[in-house]
Amino acid sequence: MKKICFIIFGICALLPVLAAPDAATDASGANSLIAQGGNTLYVLLGLSIFFVTLSFFVLMTLRKEVLTPKPFLREAEQVASSHDLEALRALCVNDSSPAAKIIGAAAEEIVLNPTASYNVLRDAVEDEGARQAGNLWQKIQYINDIAIVSPMIGLLGTVLGMREAFGGLRVDIGSANPVHLADGVSKALITTAAGLILGISAMMVHSYLRGRVHDLISNLENSCGKVLRVFVSKN
Repeated sequence: MKKICFIIFGICALLPVLAAPDAATDASGANSLIAQGGNTLYVLLGLSIFFVTLSFFVLMTLRKEVLTPKPFLREAEQVASSHDLEALRALCVNDSSPAAKIIGAAAEEIVLNPTASYNVLRDAVEDEGARQAGNLWQKIQYINDIAIVSPMIGLLGTVLGMREAFGGLRVDIGSANPVHLADGVSKALITTAAGLILGISAMMVHSYLRGRVHDLISNLENSCGKVLRVFVSKN
């Protein structure tokens, strides 16, 4: 958690730097790095803000306290040990956690098929568990998309910057403006760097969250399986 927060706060710290004036330019023509980067850098900046916001949101939702709340599991085990099916269904309906949805799927299966075996209940739990796991993977997929798209946007800015830099050369090499050439090259380099920084950061965050999701899914399966075994053993 500390590592991922450090990465995200690092991205936040880079945003003001991108907006700061470039010390290399003179006072009469001072431009920020964003202005030098052009519209492509504005897109990357907006994508950076979205990435930071999404990362915090995912971190807040991918927690054991949210997916498998201990108060719910304790109460579910107590209800399961007494084999009170209606109470178990009501408990799962009133809770919105993934664990409640998985255990609720088993309860619904018992209502529809009172003579259902343990294997049938396990299949119902696994089906719902696969859906809940898919939801978790989908949350971090957006971060992976950012990691893939960001360098491409930076590359697009590179192409546009180089086209702008050498656009005058197609008419007359001798009439090319060195300042215009430098601005185009600067735009190309800035957008390339910004796209790579964002892409690498998003890739690191996604790698961390991928391992986190694996651990959470394993914990979710174990917790729900424990409640199911308690219910079946008292049947």
